[in-house]
Amino acid sequence: MAASPRRNDSRANASDGPGGGTNFARAPRTSASTSSIRSGDLKAGFLATSGSNTVTSASRPRKRSTCSSKARTAASVAAGAVLVNDVFALRQDGAAAAVAELGVAVCLMHMQGDPRSMQIAPQYRQLTREIIDFLARRIGACTAVGIERDKIIVDPGFGFGKNDAHNLQLLANLHQLQELGRPILVGLSRKRLLGKLTGKATENRLSAGIAAAVIAVAEGANIVRTHDVGATVDALKIADAVRRSGLDNE
Repeated sequence: MAASPRRNDSRANASDGPGGGTNFARAPRTSASTSSIRSGDLKAGFLATSGSNTVTSASRPRKRSTCSSKARTAASVAAGAVLVNDVFALRQDGAAAAVAELGVAVCLMHMQGDPRSMQIAPQYRQLTREIIDFLARRIGACTAVGIERDKIIVDPGFGFGKNDAHNLQLLANLHQLQELGRPILVGLSRKRLLGKLTGKATENRLSAGIAAAVIAVAEGANIVRTHDVGATVDALKIADAVRRSGLDNE
């Protein structure tokens, strides 16, 4: 594996799924406060958990993440949540202002349409550019109401208003999202796309999910959402060691 200028210094991260709680356990050498997620912290690395949306850390108290429902968000933040994971990118009335008031980090996801209609013949003229432009607008809207830019993560939304060809094209061009200047989160674990490519049932997509995670990180992802945390972390450690070895010899 040759070193590439678009690869980054990220480690493994994970979550149970795009619509639910995103679970992160910070590696001991990160230094984020409980209300901020900075690019430097992401480069230092996250390890992740799956299952419930409680989070354990080797050096900090337990924390949680939450979806963007106003009442649920406020209650979760009161219980220690530090990240709102929103498939609507805070477009719902009052959502962005609520997150700004709470002062927590947020993951903004791209989705064409809504959850009920998103997979009905999704179409794009310029897939990656349209996703980047959408996320740039959402970042601007969020900062305009007081959300700090360094608390924003972006998610291109694999499988949300995208067909299989779109998902593959997006993965191949993921590095282009780096122009947004924000950490990139991806969720490909056990996706239907992987089943179609391999012919495997949902519970048998471990190898495909690991391959997708390694490719995503090579293409610029900073955070990987996965059901299979240990195996994904191991694979990304190997890929990162090879990458660093190539850099040392340049």
